[in-house]
Amino acid sequence: MTSTAAPASATGASAPGQRPVESRDPATGEVWKRFEPVTTQQVAEALAAARRAQPAWAARPMAERAAILRRFHDILFERRHDVASCISRENGKPPAEALAEAVTTLDFADFYSRRRVLRTLEPRWHRASTMSMLRKRILVTHEPFGVVGVIGPWNYPFMLIAAVTLPALVSGNAALIKPSEFTPQC
Repeated sequence: MTSTAAPASATGASAPGQRPVESRDPATGEVWKRFEPVTTQQVAEALAAARRAQPAWAARPMAERAAILRRFHDILFERRHDVASCISRENGKPPAEALAEAVTTLDFADFYSRRRVLRTLEPRWHRASTMSMLRKRILVTHEPFGVVGVIGPWNYPFMLIAAVTLPALVSGNAALIKPSEFTPQC
């Protein structure tokens, strides 16, 4: 498990003095889902879990991480209309725009799972270009940061979270996601 979402707890006690987060249909005002607010303790636990999972995730070969992104792509493709329906209901976007958000996310997943993108993350040797360093070589490597925090916006609740999370994951990072309180279901 490399991505931990913490929008709100579907179960468990809410933080003292906090009301449930309500997912509302902007067209009707209808509350169609409620989430209990996440406590500080739950966020700390999610972060600790992400930190524990990240080294094993980063140790996986890049091609394996990319294959998992490809699987995400395939599942999202199968469920793109469900995702678009959720976006439309919660965010208020017309169905065609909501579907475009899901399709753009498919494009991101496709892009970050391709071999040519992965090659940019592979270690590379370079020759120095100055006369004093003529016989020297430099190894450039890319190391993951660890856990990447992703704060989602309400206006593109699915696509913009994916735009940050997918490259973070393929690079060997874990991700802790905080969606907008206006679009927690997306």
